[in-house]
Amino acid sequence: MTAIMATVEAQRLTGLHILVVDDNRDARNIYQILLEHAGALVTTVSSATTALRLLRHVRPDVIISDLAMPQKNGHWLIRQLRALGTTKGGDIPALAVTAYDGDFAERDSLRSGFQEYLVKPVSIRQLCETIERVLAASHRQSRR
Repeated sequence: MTAIMATVEAQRLTGLHILVVDDNRDARNIYQILLEHAGALVTTVSSATTALRLLRHVRPDVIISDLAMPQKNGHWLIRQLRALGTTKGGDIPALAVTAYDGDFAERDSLRSGFQEYLVKPVSIRQLCETIERVLAASHRQSRR
């Protein structure tokens, strides 16, 4: 079943550059393998501060960030990013991916500046669909 699912998602994200921010090495590796199989170019970092430094030089199409990280969390990262403004990447679409479930956690994530909130574990299909939805909404908004 997993092989069938992976085949369905193959090359779905071709040409996209995705930044994954997660303090858990295994999670970063899994996201990287799955997203690369779907055709994306993936950069992974282990902290929000490293991500923010990287974003000064690189502009990914989408950011996927864990919320619960030591020191600076995903909420801090997205607030810092949004404060940069559109010319410096503050408008990059971002997904919060977390083990926290519930309306309060989702509401806080969206208020922080994330476009979507996903609860772990996330399937590759769900991740691809969410990335596509966020990008489509971002493109619609940029045309206004």
